[in-house]
Amino acid sequence: KNKIVFVDASWWHKGGLNGRTMFEKGPRISGAKYIDIDDIALSPDLNTKALPHMLPEPELFSAAMDAFEIGTEDHIIIYARESVYFTPRVWFLFRAFGHDPAKL
Repeated sequence: KNKIVFVDASWWHKGGLNGRTMFEKGPRISGAKYIDIDDIALSPDLNTKALPHMLPEPELFSAAMDAFEIGTEDHIIIYARESVYFTPRVWFLFRAFGHDPAKL
């Protein structure tokens, strides 16, 4: 099942840019998935310091990957639009939850 999955990690912390809107409007790589780190982040009310953008619980990350049809055997190519500084955060999510670094 070893497939290649393109993941758009265009996410901006502040400002008027919206990665999801840009992804939906296109252009984008055909079949690419969009990952918004806040969609799968641990809710601030669930962590003791109420910090935003925290790593999700493993079950939430797993459920999100199931919804995107991304498996541990897949090769993931993470990309983003110009001026995006949080792309490595999506790479880190995959690594933190055990994805083979040779497949990222």
